[in-house]
Amino acid sequence: MPVVSKNARSDQVGGRAKSPWIAGAMEPCDPEIFRAAVEAWGAARQVPLRSGPPKGRGYALSDIPINRAAMGTAKFLRERGVEHPQAYLMRLMHMGDVLENAGNGGVLAKFVKPSDEEGTLSVSEVLLNAVALAPIPEAAGLSPAATMLDIEAIRVLAEAAWVESEGASGDD
Repeated sequence: MPVVSKNARSDQVGGRAKSPWIAGAMEPCDPEIFRAAVEAWGAARQVPLRSGPPKGRGYALSDIPINRAAMGTAKFLRERGVEHPQAYLMRLMHMGDVLENAGNGGVLAKFVKPSDEEGTLSVSEVLLNAVALAPIPEAAGLSPAATMLDIEAIRVLAEAAWVESEGASGDD
């Protein structure tokens, strides 16, 4: 477990400076662009990374759905000039945690419903916006085992937006 001095600056973790990439990954996302990126992610899962075997020597990504989705979404974000695409990708790669919570009757369940297509969920815009804006826990940059998305922070943001947009009480 890393030791952090009481006097450590917020841009440092365990006495080391946070990488600019990690700092950018923890930035909030523009909700409108994030919702479009969710669509791009889903569409890109179906598009092969290449038309044949990798060319030349070196490493190549496996042509599997998550790699397709990440590469297609990275291209989508790059084409729009998004400043911190890693923030969008980090959230998208961990949307499974949000959907698992919602689909299993967790605190996010009220923000999803079964869709017409079997095995899929319809996710409310307020939940997607909350995922885009929720802070990423500082520990997320330290360990693969760290929680990447704060479900409680997402719930609080989604509840506030739900009440505002629906005029509903927080107990609905």
